Amino acid sequence: PHQVYYEPQNKVLAECVGLNKMNFLEGRFNGKYGEAQLSIGDYQASLADYQFANGKPSEGQSIIMGVRPESIYRSKTQLEGHQHLEVELPVTRSEMTGSDVQVWFELAGQIICARFRATKCPDIGAMTRLYIDLHMVSLFHSTSEVRL
Repeated sequence: PHQVYYEPQNKVLAECVGLNKMNFLEGRFNGKYGEAQLSIGDYQASLADYQFANGKPSEGQSIIMGVRPESIYRSKTQLEGHQHLEVELPVTRSEMTGSDVQVWFELAGQIICARFRATKCPDIGAMTRLYIDLHMVSLFHSTSEVRL
């Protein structure tokens, strides 16, 4: 169960496992300067620590990054890995779910959901600094949806 949750072998499996639905963001692989990177819109993220299952994708290849809502943080101190994507985004929607709050944002034209421990919902439009823990992401081929 641990490997299926943290390292799903395909996108379909990643969608089925877990309490909260995994976020999927379309991006491109960039390895021009020797370091593997993911581009999502204007954002760049290092993939230096990512363990590719079947070799690195080709330069400019479309890929899908999967990240669970609980791997998006509001503080760097919560990160489990060394690599992260830092963004500041406005809240588009929020919903209390017991002692947690689910908060939706738009990142490069794509909707993502984060889950935080909180006692109240943030205001719509409130700018929020987020840290996406790249140690906890899964990358998938954009057409076959197999883990990269």
